[in-house]
Amino acid sequence: MSRIRKMPSPPTDPVTSSLAPRERIPVISRTRRSTPNQLRRRILWAFGAASTITIIALLVFSPWFYVRSISLIGLGQLTQDEIRTATILSVVPEKTSIVLAPTHKLEQQLRRLPFVANAFVTRRLPATLIITIVPRKPIATLETGSTLWELDRDGIPIRRARPELVLPTISAASNEAVTAGMQVMDDGIAGGIKAFKLCGNSRVIGFSKIDVDPNADLCLNMNDGVVIRLGQPEELQVKLALAERIYEERPDIAAEVEAIDLRYPDAPACTPRKGRVSTDNSGSKSRRPTSKKTGTESMQLLRPDVGRISSRTE
Repeated sequence: MSRIRKMPSPPTDPVTSSLAPRERIPVISRTRRSTPNQLRRRILWAFGAASTITIIALLVFSPWFYVRSISLIGLGQLTQDEIRTATILSVVPEKTSIVLAPTHKLEQQLRRLPFVANAFVTRRLPATLIITIVPRKPIATLETGSTLWELDRDGIPIRRARPELVLPTISAASNEAVTAGMQVMDDGIAGGIKAFKLCGNSRVIGFSKIDVDPNADLCLNMNDGVVIRLGQPEELQVKLALAERIYEERPDIAAEVEAIDLRYPDAPACTPRKGRVSTDNSGSKSRRPTSKKTGTESMQLLRPDVGRISSRTE
């Protein structure tokens, strides 16, 4: 009798084998349809992006927005040569769009000019550049040897002095090279500029010239002919405050003295005018006594409660 051999059945998945074909989990589609509002927003966004690109392209490439005019403001205080130089540096290439105009470059090259303190460039649609120039304002004349320069408040030489311009003078016996647009670094000239600024804030002191000797000593030449020696530029504020106080109390001091020495504020002195005649309490005119040894005479230039200035002849 023959034996029937059983073939092993193939392995089955315990999960799938327990489920009938009709009981298997169906695949659910996750694709969502756009709602009408979402579709509308997408269309508007695309339209806005296209419009923006179109406007930019028109501004950049349309001949309507090419720079056709340049307006220069602030040229009234410049010379004709300076106006021509500023005009040449303000030119832009042909067919330059107002959007792409090199405003920063124009500002930088104008600010390098020695007579320009600042410059600003703005755009005005559709095709105009407005360039505003702030010129340097001269406040004094710098005299070095036979050359005269116009100086601004920062001590920067602007140009050679114009003959028709009348300004207080800072006369310097210095070999310092002076270049238009470059700040003067000489200590004596810097001290003279500082003294000029301090005097400019005074309501009393009026001067026509500041002398600076080779040792950087300062000397004020007043409008009334009095010479005020300030010495080195240290303690300038104290020295000039003392000079201002003298003129407040003795506005006619020029009738009595030729010079006032404030090199040492703690011990000021003055040089009397020769042949000066004073009036005593009785009304009679008499000469003030002068020391035979030193040639000096005593004068009270300030009130006793303020201080006393001695008088001397040199």
